[in-house]
Amino acid sequence: MADSDDSRNPNFTTSRRGYDRAEVDGFVQQMRANVESLEAEVASLNRKVAELGGPQGDDLRSELTKVSRDVDQILQAAREAADKMRTRAAEDASKWRGAADDDCRVMRDEAETQAFQLRKAAWESSTEMIDQVSSASADAIRLAEQDALFIRAEAEREALRLTGDARRDIEEELRAAKAEAERAIANARAESEAILETARQSAEAAQERARALEERRAELMGELESARSSIDQLESEIDTRRHAIHNAGMGETGVTVVLPEPAAPPMESSDPLEEGWIDEDASVRIVRPDAAPPVMAQPTALVDADELVAEVLQLREAQEHRDAAVEVEASHLEEAVDSTGGATDERDAGEDPVTEDSLDGPDVDTSVDHGESESSEDAEIPAETPSDTDDGPPTATPQPDGALDELFASLRSTDDRPDSAAEVTAPQPPSPAQEVPAEEPQGAETGDHESESIAEAVVPIELSVDPFELRERLLLPIENRALRGVKRTIVGLQNRVLEDLRLAGDDWSPEPVMFTATFESEIETLTNEAVVAGYAGAGEMLDLSAIPHPKGGRPTDQTAPFVKKLVEAVAEARASAAASGGSARQQAAAISRVFRAWRTDEAGRRLRDAAYSAYHEGLIRALGSAGVGTVSAMPRGRSHADCPAVK
Repeated sequence: MADSDDSRNPNFTTSRRGYDRAEVDGFVQQMRANVESLEAEVASLNRKVAELGGPQGDDLRSELTKVSRDVDQILQAAREAADKMRTRAAEDASKWRGAADDDCRVMRDEAETQAFQLRKAAWESSTEMIDQVSSASADAIRLAEQDALFIRAEAEREALRLTGDARRDIEEELRAAKAEAERAIANARAESEAILETARQSAEAAQERARALEERRAELMGELESARSSIDQLESEIDTRRHAIHNAGMGETGVTVVLPEPAAPPMESSDPLEEGWIDEDASVRIVRPDAAPPVMAQPTALVDADELVAEVLQLREAQEHRDAAVEVEASHLEEAVDSTGGATDERDAGEDPVTEDSLDGPDVDTSVDHGESESSEDAEIPAETPSDTDDGPPTATPQPDGALDELFASLRSTDDRPDSAAEVTAPQPPSPAQEVPAEEPQGAETGDHESESIAEAVVPIELSVDPFELRERLLLPIENRALRGVKRTIVGLQNRVLEDLRLAGDDWSPEPVMFTATFESEIETLTNEAVVAGYAGAGEMLDLSAIPHPKGGRPTDQTAPFVKKLVEAVAEARASAAASGGSARQQAAAISRVFRAWRTDEAGRRLRDAAYSAYHEGLIRALGSAGVGTVSAMPRGRSHADCPAVK
């Protein structure tokens, strides 16, 4: 079986230039298949022999033995053939190995020779190429240095030119600014001198007014003292007459004094006889006797003591009012004198200066000075102006020898005179106006619109949100997004305009069509979003469950006003720079300032106006579609000029 295993799995030594391995492997596989088939057949026959047994089995066994010998012979022949093939293959392999070694040696020598030649040629070529590259790089470096020197010289010349232009522009701007500053300083100096002159005149007028008030105060104090002395004389005369009447009543005149229950404390009096005699509510009735008294003349008319006491009380109250008015006027006078001590009150700056002619009169309107000394208010304080004849309380001269009726007549005439102190009444704030629907007059025709006064009943809607806060909240992200896009667009448009100006020169002018095409998309998007925001704002105002669907066509075009203002600003800046003799660079600088101003503030303001207009348009549409009949402007806040609610 060892031979069988060797024949099944033969091992051949691999060598160069031997037999073809594929053919040898094929032959070996074929022989292996034959051997396996024969072995299988022998095994089958052995099983049959074992099954049959007997003499037939012996014959069969002999046959099988014969077949086994044949198979062994075949295997031996196969092994011999394989050994021959292996021997021949080994001989061929050794012969081919020697030939291969010779060939390899020759080829290696040739390869070394060729490699040396190639290395030599490559070295020579690389050396030549290095020399060429070195010379080319030296030439390139020399040319680059020349170009760099030329570019540096050009840059220096351009820098010098730009520096000179900038220096001239700065000097011109400085000269213009200095001239403007000098003009402003001169104007300010002139205005300050005029203001100082006006202030000086106002101060002089205030001092004159203060002197007049001081004189008026002295006069009023004198009149007050005179009135007090007159009242004291009148009271003493009244007490004397009352005492005489009392004595006459106790004698033969038959005067009856009726004293009711006192309702108030008795009046204070310096006369001891008056105490306990009469009070404010007492009444005195004089009863004429049948015969006239021989010792005392009777008065020509009856006198009511109650009326007499009332007149005395009125005189006292009038005197108290006069004292209070004089004290108030004196305090105001002191404040006016303190406030006008060399400085001018700001409240007098807007008034006309008071001349000396206005102070020459005998009377001074104390109510005006009183108003000036108070804190400045917008509302005017009306004051009663005393007449020329009522400078103060009258100085009543007592008449000790006159009759009672003349005394009472003089008291009545004194009490009827107006108070010298003006009453100052603060104006009451007006009551808020109420809207009341007017009634249609009887007999008016229904077709006459001028006489029709029936007001349509309008039910106001209470808003749950503040409309201005709602508008800012909805429009702020839209405005910011549009402003960022417009600023980028302005930068690109500025570069394009400056390039066109550089190429066209004096023939250049801004093209509205180009400006419109540049901003149309951004502004149209802004207005559309603002209209939608208006619809959303209406939904929030009315607490609608669903936002109304925008309808009513495209919103008002806001691109044209935006572009028109920008084109006008650019054209005006260029024309102004050209009119002042500016170069193309100065014109470009003026245009750049316009674009910079628009990027900084103007574009944002214009976009905000456009957004407000579109928002209000959408808001009015949405409110109308929601059933709101009348829209009025809010009473607080600043309404937009284009808002349909205020049109």
